[in-house]
Amino acid sequence: MQARFNQEFPLSTSVGLPPSGETALRVLLADRFHLQAHFETRRRPIYELVLNRSDGRLGPNLKASKGGCVPFFKREPVNVGLVLDKPAASEPEPLRPCMASVGLAMIVMENTAMTDWVKILALRPQLDRTVIDRTGLAGDFDIELRNEAAMQPGAPILLPPLKPMLESQLGLTLREAAGNVEILVIDSIDHPTGN
Repeated sequence: MQARFNQEFPLSTSVGLPPSGETALRVLLADRFHLQAHFETRRRPIYELVLNRSDGRLGPNLKASKGGCVPFFKREPVNVGLVLDKPAASEPEPLRPCMASVGLAMIVMENTAMTDWVKILALRPQLDRTVIDRTGLAGDFDIELRNEAAMQPGAPILLPPLKPMLESQLGLTLREAAGNVEILVIDSIDHPTGN
């Protein structure tokens, strides 16, 4: 299937399409697939991210950030990549993009708010649920979650349980709860029409 849209879109950001691009994609899906869908709010099992220690102490891999970079979820389109254009002589040097790396052996997020950290956790297949920040931690943090077992030579490629790593390395834990979650409901969809 091929599709063309006669409009110039702004560049995508690190967190997805710009609003005009999302609108065009919805129009395409409705036109070519006869997609009809709507959002509903339903009560579902969720996780709440909370402090693990009664004294409020954080783990060694969760540190207040000193900043100096543009957070992953706040990057402008021009600042998505790691290579930045040199500014004009009269302009200040732009901030570099913050480190954001998600893999089997390690998750590293630099200069990240807890409200954004839970978005990364919710994407992990081990959880497969919405995660809500209930830590009460304000500000931005440098976060490193390491799966030491995966770093060993010949280690099996398995997804580790996240809760023990969150507790020992970050001083946080996941608490089961129920909450309102926005769900995309597909009412109908067909095979795509021809080009």
